Amino acid sequence: MKCLFIALAFLLIIQDTEAQPEEILMCEKFEVEAGYPGGDKALLNHFKNNLVYPISAIKDRAEGAVTIQYTIDKQGCVILHQVLGYPRADLQREALRLLYTMKQWTPAWQNGRKTKAYRVVTIYFNLNGCIEVLLSLKQQMFTPDKS
Repeated sequence: MKCLFIALAFLLIIQDTEAQPEEILMCEKFEVEAGYPGGDKALLNHFKNNLVYPISAIKDRAEGAVTIQYTIDKQGCVILHQVLGYPRADLQREALRLLYTMKQWTPAWQNGRKTKAYRVVTIYFNLNGCIEVLLSLKQQMFTPDKS
């Protein structure tokens, strides 16, 4: 009986490791784009109203742009990020803090199913008090839900 159990467990492990990875497709336009509550204007306001310029960057008179690619999952949560460029660590930390304090998104839809979406945001830090944010909608992909 023990040998049968071990053999079955081994077969289950083999089958699980041979499972196909989830198919990733490129998509320039979704049936329904991932959306921030209130739209892009509300997202820009979130960044502008909540940004806290790091004191160390103010002392050093540091400015620059932080570019981050982030994932909006099928539930509308920001779950992953990749920093694509930043001038210094304190500005990067503040940009990531802003990213993870966003409200929950409405997820993207493709082929009648919720799907992951990747977006890119660039936050420009400058000392004259003008905060600029560039949203890129071009770099989005989706992974179809298999259920």
